Amino acid sequence: MPLVDHLDGLTVDLGDSWFNVRPANTEPLLRLNAEAPDSGSLNELVGRVRRVIDSS
Repeated sequence: MPLVDHLDGLTVDLGDSWFNVRPANTEPLLRLNAEAPDSGSLNELVGRVRRVIDSS
């Protein structure tokens, strides 16, 4: 089960990977930070998060 935290935007800990989405403080941007065990997993995670954001 993912761990979700709303302290600084939205952080989701998936165990072997995580991501944080939050508005930028000084620019009209949405920032996405993510970590995963390898580049393939990271690309997949970023793609999944972007699809959710884009569909909103």
